Amino acid sequence: MIIQGQSEKTVATAPSKVVLLSVKAFNAGDLEAALACFADDADYKLIGVPPGQPEAVKGQEQLRAWLEELAAQHSRVEVKVLKTEGDVVRTETRTWSDSTRQLGVAPLVATEQYLVQDRKIQSAIRSIHPESAAKLQAALVHIEE
Repeated sequence: MIIQGQSEKTVATAPSKVVLLSVKAFNAGDLEAALACFADDADYKLIGVPPGQPEAVKGQEQLRAWLEELAAQHSRVEVKVLKTEGDVVRTETRTWSDSTRQLGVAPLVATEQYLVQDRKIQSAIRSIHPESAAKLQAALVHIEE
């Protein structure tokens, strides 16, 4: 539902649409619109992340810094909604970045779970699939040798 005077960028109703809108904005390079999909105190946990990456970000300031880092890596995200139950959205997410492309492990595949309330992402958890984590770990070990 679009409220008169507001665009699709700022208003989405269904929790899955909020998640998809945030990804669409990020992929378009519109970090402000992507951030607008998150609550001011939103937290995003990252399980199985590569070394040097944060394991969690909280709040708009940390989210902004993280998204800026991802954008600098020419990251691209594809999200497939697997299930929505009330305010909870579960996705399968594929991500590409300069570093994963260079390592030959792109895309990394993860499962994400979002809690969306009042048209804002309140929290998210990204768990990298074991196969992607194993490919990444093997590539990183190869580089260290």
